[in-house]
Amino acid sequence: MFPMYSDVLRNLIENNNNPQKKKNSKISFSVTPQQLADYVFDDNPITVTEITKKLNSLIDTEEMKGIKTTSITNWLIKINMLEYFADENSKNHKIPTENGIQLGITTQERLGMYGSYKVVLYDSNVQQFILDNIDTIAYYNTQK
Repeated sequence: MFPMYSDVLRNLIENNNNPQKKKNSKISFSVTPQQLADYVFDDNPITVTEITKKLNSLIDTEEMKGIKTTSITNWLIKINMLEYFADENSKNHKIPTENGIQLGITTQERLGMYGSYKVVLYDSNVQQFILDNIDTIAYYNTQK
């Protein structure tokens, strides 16, 4: 049976006149300078997860894919701001390089459910650096 013309028209309207667009598809992450102006910097250093949440709060996540924490950290590794460090159990952790430390990336010892661990923190200078390079980081967001 042929689809009703009203169904075809509704699908076209819902998909902005693009018959190829799937209803649940989202566009890749991007953010305008005006949206970035709404980013609120913290006085204290924060985690990359918190940075990601703040960036994703600037966009419409119904229409757009959010930025991933791994996109930010992988990019920081690529530009030599973070590196992997193997602990005594051969488990890899991310730590700041000398360049990262100079930029404002620090670590802090915290106590969690399974004992103490180090968390990587990013001060407002690093947050601004991430915002200044968000288009490049967004490219990493599209990679597997």
